[in-house]
Amino acid sequence: MAAGGKVLIALQNNQPIPEGWVVDQHGKPTTNPSDFLTPDLQILGGMLPFGGHKGYALAMFAEVIGAILTGYGPAYRSDYIEGNGTFIIAIEITRFIEANEFSKEVDGLLSNVKAVQCDEHTSEILIPGEIEFRTRTQRERDGIPIPDGTSQTIADTAGDLACIAHGFGKRGLTLYPACLWYAV
Repeated sequence: MAAGGKVLIALQNNQPIPEGWVVDQHGKPTTNPSDFLTPDLQILGGMLPFGGHKGYALAMFAEVIGAILTGYGPAYRSDYIEGNGTFIIAIEITRFIEANEFSKEVDGLLSNVKAVQCDEHTSEILIPGEIEFRTRTQRERDGIPIPDGTSQTIADTAGDLACIAHGFGKRGLTLYPACLWYAV
């Protein structure tokens, strides 16, 4: 129900995660991120898919094309290295529909979805990617917050590599040549 990176951040900050995100090595639901993942990224449990059985099907499809088809390797293998394979699909829209018509129909779909009446617990209907777009805009303006656990991991890694890690300011982290980490 969440990205693995969010579980890692909770682990680094010694915080619980919401129910329904992960299971431990015995398949039992847990809110303790260390039941799922170790600080050195050894996966102990499993991530739960969003959307029930249909979300599970999408997750399996993503694993097949993003891990197996790309040659990156699926997560079940003992030689698996944490990360993501990349699979890109390019679609020439005009082979199916005129570009202007496509754009008009997508805009109409999004407008209609955004116009759905909200209940008393919902202030707005969001389009996939809209939160991330807003977050990017805010972070370009205000900088990228780096949780204490993440900044410590960066500093530790820099130390292991004989790099210099300087204070993590509100504008984020910048990597300079000669293995010098510096935040402005």
